[in-house]
Amino acid sequence: MSDEVSELKVKRRAQQIDAEALSASADDFSDQTEKLQKLPLLAKANGMQRAAREKANQVKALNQLIDNKLLELENCL
Repeated sequence: MSDEVSELKVKRRAQQIDAEALSASADDFSDQTEKLQKLPLLAKANGMQRAAREKANQVKALNQLIDNKLLELENCL
């Protein structure tokens, strides 16, 4: 059971890193769009922001799973 929690924590961290990277890239594309006035960059930025939000939702779900597993572990002891 604690192995499951460890795996979920690793998965959560990977999702957090992905979400942060996507958000940073989207911000960069938004900045470039403003400077260069290229609309395709804005579309990329919007897509990355959407993906970052999805990753953030996955992180929330993983947090809930981790909390549930930890409660199960506590109840077993």
